[in-house]
Amino acid sequence: MRAIGNRQQVSKSIFLVVIMILMTWSGAVSNDLEIFEEYDAPIILEDTPFIQKTATAANTFLVKDIDPPGGSTADQVSGLVKLGDYVYFSADDGTHGRELWRSDGTTLGTTLVKDIRPGGSDSWPLYLTVMGSEIYFRAHDGSIGTELWKSDGTEAGTVLVKNINPSGNGVITPNFHVSGNTLYFQGSFGSSQGEELWKSDGTELGTVLVKDINPGIYGSSPSQFSTIGSKTYFVANDATHGRELWETDGTGIGTTIVKDINPGSTSGIPNPSYITAIGSNLYFRANAGSTGSELWISDGTSAGTNLVSDIDPGSNSGAPQYFTQLGSNVLFSATDTSKGRELWITDGTGGGTERVKNIYSGSTGSSPNSLLAIGSMVYFEATDGSGTHLWKTGGTQATTNKISSVPAIDGSSHIVGTTYYASFSCGAQGSEFGKYQASTETFTGCIEDLSGTGSSFPTDFTQLGEKLLFTIDDSGDRQLWVTNILGDLQPAANLDYNATQSAGGSTSWTEVDGSSFEWDLTGPTRQSISGYPNLQHAYRFDGIDDSANLNDNLQSMSGDPTDESASFEVWINPDDLTDDKVIWEIGGESNGASMVLWNDLLTFRVKTGSLIVNLSHTITDDNKFHQVVGVVNTESSYVALYYDGVEVGQTYVVGSIDWSGNNKPGLGSINDNVGAYSSSEQGDFSSPFFDGDIAIFRFYEFEMVPTQIQSSFELFSLQAPIISYSPSSYTLIKDVAMSSATPTNSGGAITSWAISPAISSGLNFDTSTGVISGTPTVVYVSTVYTITATNSGGSDTATVTIVVNDEVPSSLAYSPNSFTLTKDVAMSTVTPTISGGAVTSWAISPAISSGLNFDTSTGVISGTPTVVYVSTVYTITATNSGGSDTATVTIVVNDEIPSFTYPYSSYTFTKDQTIPTIYPTNTGGHATTWETSGLPNGLAINSVSGYIWGIATTVTPATTYTIYANNSGGSDSTTITITVNNVAPNTIVYSSHDLVLEKGTAMTTTTPAISGGSVTTWEISPSIPSGLTFSSSTGAISGTPSILQTTSVTYTIWANNSGGWTSTEMNITINDQLASVSYPSVIEISNDRTMTAVTPTTSGGAITSWEISPSLPSSLNFGSSNGSIWG
Repeated sequence: MRAIGNRQQVSKSIFLVVIMILMTWSGAVSNDLEIFEEYDAPIILEDTPFIQKTATAANTFLVKDIDPPGGSTADQVSGLVKLGDYVYFSADDGTHGRELWRSDGTTLGTTLVKDIRPGGSDSWPLYLTVMGSEIYFRAHDGSIGTELWKSDGTEAGTVLVKNINPSGNGVITPNFHVSGNTLYFQGSFGSSQGEELWKSDGTELGTVLVKDINPGIYGSSPSQFSTIGSKTYFVANDATHGRELWETDGTGIGTTIVKDINPGSTSGIPNPSYITAIGSNLYFRANAGSTGSELWISDGTSAGTNLVSDIDPGSNSGAPQYFTQLGSNVLFSATDTSKGRELWITDGTGGGTERVKNIYSGSTGSSPNSLLAIGSMVYFEATDGSGTHLWKTGGTQATTNKISSVPAIDGSSHIVGTTYYASFSCGAQGSEFGKYQASTETFTGCIEDLSGTGSSFPTDFTQLGEKLLFTIDDSGDRQLWVTNILGDLQPAANLDYNATQSAGGSTSWTEVDGSSFEWDLTGPTRQSISGYPNLQHAYRFDGIDDSANLNDNLQSMSGDPTDESASFEVWINPDDLTDDKVIWEIGGESNGASMVLWNDLLTFRVKTGSLIVNLSHTITDDNKFHQVVGVVNTESSYVALYYDGVEVGQTYVVGSIDWSGNNKPGLGSINDNVGAYSSSEQGDFSSPFFDGDIAIFRFYEFEMVPTQIQSSFELFSLQAPIISYSPSSYTLIKDVAMSSATPTNSGGAITSWAISPAISSGLNFDTSTGVISGTPTVVYVSTVYTITATNSGGSDTATVTIVVNDEVPSSLAYSPNSFTLTKDVAMSTVTPTISGGAVTSWAISPAISSGLNFDTSTGVISGTPTVVYVSTVYTITATNSGGSDTATVTIVVNDEIPSFTYPYSSYTFTKDQTIPTIYPTNTGGHATTWETSGLPNGLAINSVSGYIWGIATTVTPATTYTIYANNSGGSDSTTITITVNNVAPNTIVYSSHDLVLEKGTAMTTTTPAISGGSVTTWEISPSIPSGLTFSSSTGAISGTPSILQTTSVTYTIWANNSGGWTSTEMNITINDQLASVSYPSVIEISNDRTMTAVTPTTSGGAITSWEISPSLPSSLNFGSSNGSIWG
């Protein structure tokens, strides 16, 4: 039990216990060791999650000596980063080298995640950064250089993201920056490219160069990233403008310079730095050339990027830094020539920029740094000449004061709730771990000599739930330590009634620390509560006559709380909101306070003499526990009502407030009266008995600040999540944005979400809301994802099945879609056209004909058909995970067109004789049928083989016939000429082959006899003598010779037909007719007298010569030409 009113005794007890602890500190300090704490903190009775703990030597201990005494190295823990229920860091255990570790704040829970570089060499994991449910960092596995890695906290899940530079180190930057689901960093592709802007979504494919801002080997060296909305801002040098402010939306085209602050400079002079996003603006310092490095502001546009104030005019630099938001203003540290570096404030305008206070008189400057906000105040470190101390400011000179009770600060600092943790300079103890409680303005001292060898220089403060992890320096060995900070999250109440920690007696409800302030219970029973890990029990009030009355009017509390600020916190789960109920009441009718229900109207009333204030808020009956806090601030003269951590009402109040008057408080009912209600109003509470559960009632002799109220709400309202997704199965289409899948949670507020395995590329799992959204960029097989929602009360899981199909193929077509092919002739390759998603498989039905190929990866049809195939309709199906599309193609495979010839183009046959078979020669496709336009009678063509055969029965003149060879591919034709001749004539016989004819005498016609074939024509040579006739149709000779041919002439006579000819000879002699000559029978002549010529009379044949015998007498003449006699 805490000894109220005996501070000296308590202080002595604490001093003795601390001494005992320090004496045994070098031994194993147990996490479970509990001691009395400093005054004003509750004393620990049992180790439950609800006990008030605070950072003391008793619960501040070494988590794990990662490289135990005698080890080969120092632990060198560094780079603490929180993810889920663990803190991740880099450490060396002396065996594996410097590798990635994690810790939950316990010895057993502190383990090596993965030996990235096997053996004792260091992988040097650096720049640990949280994105989603994974840690990203750079590391070296010993083979591929320093590259980008990630880890989900498991060995299997600690993997290389991408080997960015296969020839060296790909990740160089300490500037990892997360914007949504994108990690920006400074990377190098290789020797041909300098350090440029890269991004990663955690996948190899999604890890890419955003833009080569400064092409070549020098690079733009992007750094100082800061995000506002969908844009990320950074500083880069493109070798044209110098180091300027840039922006990116993650695309090359969306990566542009915001403004050329110092036009014409290529040397990096503008050099924006200390870029800080506050609200919708960036605050930073930059050098425009005409000024030094001064205060600038930017809304992300060129026009909205401007100098705010030239703090140190001219070429001097105000060099502002440490920008920190304070309400609608921004605090920062800056310097001018006259005052040195001091604290400044700005509202973003030149007129609204001014020095807050000259803390260190003169021009030396106080060098304010480490600005941290607690409520409406900002705490910072500064020096006024007496060392670096903790200061606070409300943004004005009057509210800027040194906290004299706190020693000088010598190192890092960190805020948890309203508690300021830091490395304090504790005199001879050196730089040690200590804390300052801002809400009570109390410095609780340093925890001495954690290192055992002098200053411990605590740093790397990282909150993990109710634990604060940090590192200390133990003679060069930086180790991991932890302290319990629940007491700092939850301020100690003066009266703290908690049903969970009550002994559960049926007649009383005792204050947590066991003091004498007890509630007399009449009827309420202690019940177990499910679903609230930090509210395990409550007292059930039946709404009929159950009550709890305090048997004391609080006057015996240490210090009279009259006119003091106070806060009242109660946790209730009402069952009935249909009547007037008292939750709690304190004080009298004329001066007091109460929390009541007027049906569903929650009302906090405070009465100070004649002044009455009411703050009301409508609530619902949802079968859940709710926090109700009433705050009375006598210094600032206001009252406030909070419901579930949120202020729902505030108003002004003045006058004297007496919390400890003669009236005893009531809980769940009226004790003496309903505090703050007049006698006439008392009757309004006809049935004041609360109907429902009350788990906690607390009274604080101070004003609870919002962060404390919120912290208490978060602690006790905590319910293990109960999550579900509806639907729980999603079939998505690649490159098509999904409808966001938002989980429902019917349990406690969720502090972190995780998904396993990592969600497919392009999708986003929001680790703050559990919402699944995005546009999938890769096809993904059906995968069951386990989603875990966690808070400090526990976790719940739900499974979601996601399959990412490709966009359904569409508009599949072949052009042309009908093909007539030729057997053994290669077809022209046909490639389909298709829209929609990429096709993963192609199919054809029925199976394509022999020799042709259907490519199942491209849908291409090609090849050389080897068989003739009838016209067939093929259905081609293009498929991917999203579905399929079909098209039809008609293919007929014909044979090769025949190409044939016959041995000769012309043939002569003899009638009635069997012809030699004429076979064609075919060099083309096999002919299936043969045809002809006609053939001589008796001849035929074989319709299968095309040969011509038979016996010509009819003499046929030379006739050209067309022959056709046909198959499925077409036909070929050729012509041949066939002549069918008769049998050649044989022997020609005339009755006489020697004709002696008489000129002028008709001869007897002689007609030849002929054997063999019938003669079609007769011929004779030479021409028959005149007067004779030679019949060309019969060979007959007839006529009356009209000339003499006394010498026999041989004539050749031919008998001809289509089969040939034969000949014979004919001799013809034509003699003249016998001449008849007559003279006078007596010719008398006289001698020596000329005689009258005597000319003979002739008849008969022509006389050819004349002769006379004997010779005529002398002198007479005989005419040899005419037979005349003269002389």
